[in-house]
Amino acid sequence: MSIAIPLARVAVHSAPKVAVRRLGPNPFFMHAKRVVPNIIGWATGLTVFFGYPFVYKYSVNKLNHVY
Repeated sequence: MSIAIPLARVAVHSAPKVAVRRLGPNPFFMHAKRVVPNIIGWATGLTVFFGYPFVYKYSVNKLNHVY
């Protein structure tokens, strides 16, 4: 986990530069088919990753009827 945070920061900072260099001046609109699913995928992945403990706790409480 401690390794993932700096890697994510580096990726966030370098991704736009790489995208502009590879795809042209407006990569988002030119390659929306590729970019949008990636954003959705990352958002979903991070939401699941960080949200899972809370959902798990909540569902266990629900199942055990502990409020």
